[in-house]
Amino acid sequence: MKTLKINIAAGLILAMMIVASSLQAENESFFEKVRGNAEDAVYTIFIDPAGFEIGDEVAVFDGNTLVGSTVIVSDKAFENFIPVFATLNEGRGYQAGNAISIRIWLSQENREVNDVPFTFVAITPEAHTSPSFPAEDAAYSLAALKSLDKAGSQAMLRMYPNPANHVVTLLSDVNISKVEVFSSMGQLVMAYEHNEEQMQLDISALRQGVYVVRTTVEGEFITQRLVVR
Repeated sequence: MKTLKINIAAGLILAMMIVASSLQAENESFFEKVRGNAEDAVYTIFIDPAGFEIGDEVAVFDGNTLVGSTVIVSDKAFENFIPVFATLNEGRGYQAGNAISIRIWLSQENREVNDVPFTFVAITPEAHTSPSFPAEDAAYSLAALKSLDKAGSQAMLRMYPNPANHVVTLLSDVNISKVEVFSSMGQLVMAYEHNEEQMQLDISALRQGVYVVRTTVEGEFITQRLVVR
């Protein structure tokens, strides 16, 4: 009887994922689209869309490794899901037992938020509810993320030119305290301390591709996409 219940739950989850897949188009997104080996363990996280806008994004990290991402496409929880891979096309994905970290991209505010608090809802008796990555294959969870206060203003920050291939200028209306550049897979590739309103960033050593520039101003992160050509 227990096996039958698990099979029924898995069937329902699969049906939900098929519906959701038809809604998630291959549009340009802030977080890299993650590709992995489906023959190894795949963990599915459904996202409760409460507090989000259509077009916002949610990404799952194991440390600094991006292991899954999605774009919010619906106000229904089971139409927003993230396949999370134990094996990425580029190498290792998540490791069972490691802490799950969630980041979001608020599309209307052009802002990234890191280490978002979340809880897993027990949608079925078999659902994974631990805040660590599961050991078993085909595990699934429903994540309810902490509501975000979208009020409040950020410092104005301009970054130009973009795309660029040599030098990028960052210009703020307040002092820039730190600049970090991450690859599309979440790896830190450059970091600088600073204490002025303007900064020139030498990117000539970076390979062509899409990067994330995270600038710290007045204790806040402002995150922008940078295309290097």
